[in-house]
Order: sequence, then structure tokens, then C-alpha cells
Amino acid sequence: MGGDDEFSAGQIYKFQHIYQRFIRMVCRNTEQFNQECSYILDELNALDFTGKIAKEEEASALLQQCCYLVQLKHEHLVTKVCTLTVNLLSVQKTVLLNGAEPMTEYLVEALQRCSPHVTPHILHALGAVLYENSGRLVKYHDVLLGRSGLLTQLITCVTDPKVLRGAVQCLDSFTIRTPTCAYMREELQSDCLQLLLSVLRTSWPENIDDVTHSKILVNAIRGIQNMVLATKMVDSNHLGSILAALKVYMFHGLPGAPVTMPTVLQPVPATSYDSPRSKSKAGPSTPTPSKSGGNPPHTPQSDSNVAKSSSKGRKKRGNKSKGSSVDDASDQMDQLAMCSDPVRGAHSDVYACSLWGNMSSSESEFSDSDGTTGKVKAVHSKVRHSVLACFHAVIKATDKRTMFGYWSSFIPNTPGIGPLPQTHTLFTVIIKDPSPKARTGALTVLTALLEGSKQYLMVAEESDQYRSAPFTPFSVTLGHMIKEVHRCLLLALVAENSPRAVTQIVKCLATLVPNVPYQRLKPGLLTKLVKQLKSFLSHRDPNIRVGCLTCLGALVGTQCPLLEVYHILQPHSLSSYSSQSSSPNPALSPYSIDPTIPGDNANGSLATPPSSGSSGNLTPQSTPAEGFNTCWLVRMCVGNVALHLVDDTEGATSGSGSLQPLPVRLESLQLLAQLTKGYFPLVRNSLLLVRRLVEFCLSDPDTAIQLHGMKLLEVTTSSLLQQVEDTPDYTQALEFWLYVITAMLPVATQPSTYYAVRSAACDCLANIGPAIFEKLPMDKQVLCITWLLGMTNDDNHHVRAAAVRGLGICVLYPCLREDVSFVADTANTVIVAMEETSIVVRAKAAWSLGNLSDALVLNREGGDTEFVDNFSDLLLLKLFDLAIAGCHDNDKVKYNTVRALGSLLHYLPPRSVENSRFKETVPLSIDALIKSISTGSMKVRWNACYAVGRMLHNENLAVGKAPWTHALYTALMSVVKQCNNFKVKINAATALSVPRIRCCYGDAQEMALVWKSLIEALQAAESIVDFGEYKYRENLVDQVCGTLIHLASLLQRDDLDLVGASLSDDTTTLQDYMYKYYQLLNAQTSDQAAKKVSAMKAAAAHVETFGTEDNLSDRELSTVQLLTKALSPSLPSGNTPVDIHISYTLYMTPYYN
Repeated sequence: MGGDDEFSAGQIYKFQHIYQRFIRMVCRNTEQFNQECSYILDELNALDFTGKIAKEEEASALLQQCCYLVQLKHEHLVTKVCTLTVNLLSVQKTVLLNGAEPMTEYLVEALQRCSPHVTPHILHALGAVLYENSGRLVKYHDVLLGRSGLLTQLITCVTDPKVLRGAVQCLDSFTIRTPTCAYMREELQSDCLQLLLSVLRTSWPENIDDVTHSKILVNAIRGIQNMVLATKMVDSNHLGSILAALKVYMFHGLPGAPVTMPTVLQPVPATSYDSPRSKSKAGPSTPTPSKSGGNPPHTPQSDSNVAKSSSKGRKKRGNKSKGSSVDDASDQMDQLAMCSDPVRGAHSDVYACSLWGNMSSSESEFSDSDGTTGKVKAVHSKVRHSVLACFHAVIKATDKRTMFGYWSSFIPNTPGIGPLPQTHTLFTVIIKDPSPKARTGALTVLTALLEGSKQYLMVAEESDQYRSAPFTPFSVTLGHMIKEVHRCLLLALVAENSPRAVTQIVKCLATLVPNVPYQRLKPGLLTKLVKQLKSFLSHRDPNIRVGCLTCLGALVGTQCPLLEVYHILQPHSLSSYSSQSSSPNPALSPYSIDPTIPGDNANGSLATPPSSGSSGNLTPQSTPAEGFNTCWLVRMCVGNVALHLVDDTEGATSGSGSLQPLPVRLESLQLLAQLTKGYFPLVRNSLLLVRRLVEFCLSDPDTAIQLHGMKLLEVTTSSLLQQVEDTPDYTQALEFWLYVITAMLPVATQPSTYYAVRSAACDCLANIGPAIFEKLPMDKQVLCITWLLGMTNDDNHHVRAAAVRGLGICVLYPCLREDVSFVADTANTVIVAMEETSIVVRAKAAWSLGNLSDALVLNREGGDTEFVDNFSDLLLLKLFDLAIAGCHDNDKVKYNTVRALGSLLHYLPPRSVENSRFKETVPLSIDALIKSISTGSMKVRWNACYAVGRMLHNENLAVGKAPWTHALYTALMSVVKQCNNFKVKINAATALSVPRIRCCYGDAQEMALVWKSLIEALQAAESIVDFGEYKYRENLVDQVCGTLIHLASLLQRDDLDLVGASLSDDTTTLQDYMYKYYQLLNAQTSDQAAKKVSAMKAAAAHVETFGTEDNLSDRELSTVQLLTKALSPSLPSGNTPVDIHISYTLYMTPYYN
């Protein structure tokens, strides 16, 4: 180390000495001056620039001095200046800032005036100057890259390999975005991209060697990548052309690589039936690919060479595993490698051009005599890696929906075994590329493609009924593609020996699993996946172990419960398939995993019940019997975190085994939490082990372990709460909670504990549930409430927020909401929390305020007069003021405070309504609701409509007579007619159906306006602006029809004239919708549907009574006839009924999703 410092110091000293001499020189037009310049430049270029020997300002001054001293007519000196430029900028890695413009001017002029043999040196120097500087050199953009620019002419017209490489290298540097500077204009971007694509499509002359050609390709591909990274987008007009080039060059230098390139890839592939006849349309100049793989015809010798090279690669990477599975994997790898026509089925209108002449792809033709074979292979690998890096950037910059259209060009959608040909795909690189870096790059690309693909893969299915059909549905094709991705990734996992590539394969699987609809596919995919992952769970590389745990977490955490997963994870001894699985190896450690999986027969396939056609959602009828042994995944996770706990349960000595790395321990805790959340029946009988694990985590000095332990406890308590709600047996849950309250929470709630742990402790307390809480001893109940109330004064705002949320949950427990003292304490706590500066605390406090208000309503509706009498009006008034103020807060606070305001108005008892202070507060509250209905986010408006519905239940508020009645109904009518969000419209229509007596709707004019708005809402239901609202249209029509029937049942004779006038413009809409509504109700057998039919008949009978009255006007009589016909439908009107489908699930949950 000391020698390196001395060498660097010596180089710096020499540079400073030469630098001072050169800077002091004055230009003279003499031979002696030129010789002196040449000598100094030679001295400078002889220095070692791999270290930082020149400062940025010194490099800039030195190069500007070169431009001043060296005249362009002295070309040998120009060459030395170019070498010095490369040394200072590229070798020393210095970005030229102040001197970039004069240096560019000098080099551009040199390109125009100097001899051709100097051009490569000039281009090399120009590329170094342009690196991260193009944004500062805008005035040279057209000179270099215009239609007649210097670089454009050199690339399109010159055939000298060195010149071509230098020009493309300049183009590569030119495309890099300059920090803090604007990027090149759009027109120039298009020209630059076309120029780079032309380089990739060029038919290169034979005098270009492999190394130079590959370096040119690397620069061109990097140029495209730079543009994509700089603009963060890919023009759709160029996307197909870019992908066509990338698809070909990702196999560059591999045996069997394609030798033709289509001009563009189309997002919708042509069918395989068109491919055999497509060659006649391509023109006589299009090379015809051979049947074997799109390569030029091979001699028998060349075919044997390819086979040998494939065999060598397989032997080198396949020796790590033994058995028939590896032999099968090797055979399948060969089939993937010997691919057929690369362009068939992937594009249309193919214009094929030769890529690199007649260059053979056989590796055996490279001669080792000159020592170039290794260099050629290395540069070929660099091309492939650059292509994959560029492809990854393109995927990240392209819309997921657009990119999905090109999947079939890169991912196989037909089995790799059988008569069907296999095109070149990403898996050709993943499985057969000799470079681990390229294989890892291809896996990164595949991972990027799979990210966020759930919405596009959700229609995939697997069915045998289309095997003999003349066409294959797209959903079945997607199913085949998913199976191929699983098969090839597992194949690669078996054959791979690079730890980095193995890690990326596992990450790719972890991305794939949550995006696949396994419930629509046949079982077996997950079984094979877990079987392969098990062998890597004890890998010596912790990164691979973490990746496997992440993949298993994705399996159990992001899918709805699947029967296949239960069979995979349940204890072997009670597995329904255990008779077909191998017995565990007794030599395994207590937490080691048996490499066989229940359900694997001797052939490695999944044995499934005959009735099971897919992985299937788990139903209560299909849940496997719960075992009394510990699930192998639970044992493994616990063993990774605390091995002695598993050893204790198995009777082994405590403390044996080594401590796993922290990432493995954390991922194991996360996996166990996900397993508990998704498949609690598998963990239920291991609660004692989980309890001990959490207790061990809380005693760990690492705060991350403590936090993940508490998160596991939170998930466990949440699952226990769900179990208690589903089953009446409280023994297990009660025992668990008593231990948690006694032994764990006192540790987790200490002030010295990490704040996130204390916050998680509050969340755990909120998961007790009313049933278990009531069965706790009184001292434990008091302890829990005391903890929560005390935590609201914590120093950390996250803890305070969690504590306030916990109180908001507890206030709804029947035994606590009837306690006036506890409700008052909670109210005072919420009032304080709502005044905090932290939005996190205020949002949680607003949510708790909504729950507190709901608790007041439940007490009043439950007839608890003692509570209503004892609850303070002063405190109630504070809650009103708090909710009104919250309506002007952030939307995260606002949507809960409007909900609270509706419940408070619903609760308001008669004595409070008569109070003078409340007479001022009620109009203010309703005014806040009206404003929230009309403005704000959809979530706020939804909750405001819901709140108005709650408020209208309180008949003590003089709805219909109060001055604010018209404004309130006008706001609701405006929403139900004009709002684009159907969920908000549903709640507005629901609110309009709440009043039970006619006077609440105001006068006859107000009633007529309500009728008219609802008819217009039916008409507007057919005009859907956002297709995402289509799924809510049925609920909207159902609710509007129900509201109209309710209004009809309240009609009075005074309403008939104005209601008839409001219906006169469109008499058929009401009849058509009511007819369809009635027909669909009759098709239902539920009690809810029967109640709706009865309400409709009662409304019709009520309206029909008006027909017997005397002195009806013509309009009143026609209104009675119209409504009677609409409410007693037997036949549709003359017009064709609107095609609607009405469901009967009212959208009445009190939260907006």
C-alpha cells in the first residue's frame, strides 16, 4: 500500500513539472517549437493516468493550451493531443466542464480538415469530450447529428471499421444525459435513434473482425439504452424496431443464433399456420431460414460441433446434481437451445437483412492459435449483456399493457417438448448462455416483465377441451405460457451453478408467484416449485436462502388459500398424500426439511384428488384435516430464528446449532407472519412455539428482530380474532392472550423499547376482540385499557397514533361502549389527538372519532337510556366542534370526520336538540356535510353521502321543515345525477331513501325534484364515462329503483300533479327499468328479494288508492295510471327494455374502498 502511494506521488510530481512547462509555452511557427511540443506531449502520455494525477481545472487548462499551441496542419501532434485527451478524460475518468466547448470546436474542425488516417484518433477524443457533456454543447448538435452532420455521414457512408467504431462511440457518449441540462430536442432524438438502429441492421463487410464488430454493437446498444434512461419513455413508433433488434442480438455469438432480423416486432403475433407460406411474400432477397433453427445450412461436421459445444456446456454446469431429474433437465436444455425459426409467429412484414455476413456460429471454428478465442467470447458476452441491460431499461420505461403485447416474442407459449418448434426466447439465454452475467441479466429482464402482470394473467386457464379445436383461446394460451415459465425457471434452477444467477432465479420466481391465478390452473405447479426450493433452503449462500424464503412468502402471502398449498405445507404424518412420499432422512437436523413433498409420487408428479381440476380456492368443506404435528415450514422458520426452540420441542439439547445471518432471520419471521395470515389452520396447533419465538425475539438486542417478532404477534392475534369470530371455542385464544398480556406486552410497552415495537404492541391490543376481552379477568381488562390510554401520551407520534386507533376499536366493544366513563375518557383522548400537528395522529384520531360516534348511536338504538342521560352534552358539543373543524382538514382526516358528523347527528337526543347551543351547531354541521358532498375527493363525498343517510334517521332534526332541507336535498340530487363515480351515486340514492315519513321530503315541489333526479340517474346509468364504473352500475340501478319505490309508498295526493309533470318528459324509462327490476326480483329466492317484491306491491297498492278519489285532474289521473303500471309490471312498454342486470347486494358498508 505504501508503494502505491509513493508511485502515485511520483506521478503527480512529474505531471506538475511537465504541466508547468507546457502551460508557459507560447505558440511559435518553428520546427524547434513543434519538436518541443511533441516531446512534452510524449512525456504527458507516458504518465500513468489510472490514478488521479490531474485536477479537473488542470485537465481543462491543459487541453485548452493544446488547442492553442497545436495547429491542425501538424497531424502527428493532433494525434498526440487526442491521446492526451483520452488519457485525461476517459482513463482518469474526468468530466470536462469549462473547457468542453473549445475542445469540441477544435476536434470538429480537425474532423473536417485532417487526413482520414487521423480520424479514428479524433473520434476517440471527441467521444471522451462528449461524455456527459452533450447538454452543454447544444450548438454542435446539428453539426454532429443533423441530416448532414459529421457523425451521420461517417456512420452511413464510411466503411473503415476503426472510423465506424469511433463514430458510434461518439454517438454513445452523445446520448448520455447531462446532469442539470435539458436533453436533446425530440426531432434530434428520433434521428439519433434511427441512426443507432441502422447500425444494428447494417450488413457489415467481411473485413470487420468479430471483436471490432461486437464493440460497435455494444456502443450502439448502449446509445439506445442511454436515450431510454434519459427520456424515461419509448416512442411507440420505435418500440417494435428496438425490440426486433434486441431479440436478435441477445443471442449474439451463441450456437444456433439467428442470422436474420425483422425490421419490427408486432405486438400481436401471427399464427403458426401463416408462417410456412410467408416466405413467398417476403421477396426474393429475404434469406430463407432452415428448418432446424433459422441458421444457414450446416454441414454434418458443423452440426456435430454444435452438439459437442452444447454437451460441454451441460457437463460444466450440470455436475452439481445427480439423478434422472438432472438428465431430463439436460435433455430439455438441448431442446431449448436448438431453436427453430426465430421470426415465425413473432412478427409480420419481415424485411430480413444479413447481420454479419456468412460468419459461422460454431464455436469450434474459432482458432486458439492466435489467442483470440477468449477475447471473442468475452466481447460476444458483453454484447449480450448490453442488450439485456437495454431491454430492461425499455421494459421499465414502457407501459405494462403495451409491453404485454410483446410477451409472445420473448416467452414461449407452447411446450418445449414435442413436435412443435421452439423459437428463440429469453429462456434460451437463461438456460444455455455460457456467461453467468448474461444469464443473470436475462433473469432480471424476465423479472421486470413479470412485475405487475397480475391483471393481464388473471384470465389464464388450463383446459383439455381445446386440444382438438380449430383455434386456441387466448386464456388457454396464457395458461400454456405460465406453465412454460414455471418449467423453464425450475429447469434453470436445477442446472445453474452461479450463486448470483441462482439468487436471481429465485427472485424471479418470487415475482412470478403472486401474479399467477393458480386457482384457474391444474394443480402441480406449486408442488414442483416448492420441491425445488427446498433443496436450496440450506444453501451455503445466505442470499439464496433469503430469496427462497421470499419466494415461499409470496406463495403463502399473496394468494387466496389454495388446497394445493395446504397439501404441500401440512405435516407429513397426517397428509392425505403421505403414503406416496419418501420417509424423512433421520440424519437431518431438527429444522431441516425433507426433500420430498406430500403429493409427490415416484415420478415426481402431483397426486391429486380425482375431483380436483385446478389448484382451487380453499373452502370449509375442502380444508384438510388439521394435524397435531408442527408444519415443516413453521419448524424451519422457527429454527432459522431460534434453533434451540425447535430442538427443545424435539427433545434435543438447548442452544445447539449456529446463529443464522440477520437477513435470513428477518425473512423467516416475515414468512411465518405471512403463513399465519394466509394459512392459520396450519399454525394453530403451533401457537405455543410461536409464543416462545415472539418472547425470544423481544429479548433479542437487535431492534429489527424485536419489531419483526411483534409483527408476527400482531398477525397471530389478528388470525386468532378471526377464528374466535368463526368458531365459539375461546379456550385456545383466551389462554394465548392471558400469556401475552402477562409476559410479553409488559416488555413491549416499556419506554426504553424501540418505538415501532411499542406501536406494534398497541396494534396487538386492538386485536383482542370483544368476545375474548369480556372473558378476561377484570384486572387484565383494566391493564389493557390503562396501557392504551397511557400510550396516547408517548413521546413518539407513531405510538400515539396506534394507541388512539386501539381505543377507537375498543370503544365498540359492548362491555366498554356502555361504560360512560370509558367513553368519556376515549372522547377526551381523541379531542387532544385531533389537535396534534402530526397528520398520522390526526388521521387515526379522526377514524377513532367515527367509531366513537358509532358507539353512541349503538347505545341509543339499543335503548340504553341510562347512558344517553349520563353522557355529557358539553362533551358532545366538543365532539361536534371537533368534527366540524375536521371537515376543513386534510382529506385523510376529512373523510372520517364527515362520517363522525353523520353519526353524531343521528345520535343527538331530543333534549340536546332543544338546547340553544345545539341549535347553532346543527346547521353548521349540516352545512359542512353539504360542502363535503359537493366538493372534495370521491372518498370524502362517499362518506359525506353516507353520513347524511345516518343523519336522516333522526326525526328530531325537523328534516323537511328546517331551512337547510332544500340545500341538503339539492346536493344529494346533484350527485345522483351528475357524479361520475357510481359508488358515490349509490350512497346518495341510498340517503334519499332513508326518511320514513312524507314530511321529511319537504313540499310537493321538493318531492317532484327528487323524483326527476332519480329518473335522470337511471338514464345516466347507461352513459358510462369510466369503464371501471361498469361493475357498480347494477348496484346503482338497484338502489335507484328501490328509492323510487320507497318514494311512491309515501306519495300524497298533493304530490301527484308536480310528480307527473316531472315524469312527462320520459314516461318509458321508469316503466322499462321497473319491469326489468321486477322480473329479476322474481328470479331470486332470497328473503331480501321477497321483501323488495312486497315493498313494490305495497307501493303499487298505495298509489292505486288515489285513483278512487274524486276530482282528480287529468295530469293527476295520468300520474296514477303511469305509476300503477310501472309498479305493477306484467308486460314491458312499447319500447325495448333496457338491457340491465341488477344485483341485490346494497352498497351500504360504512367505508369507501
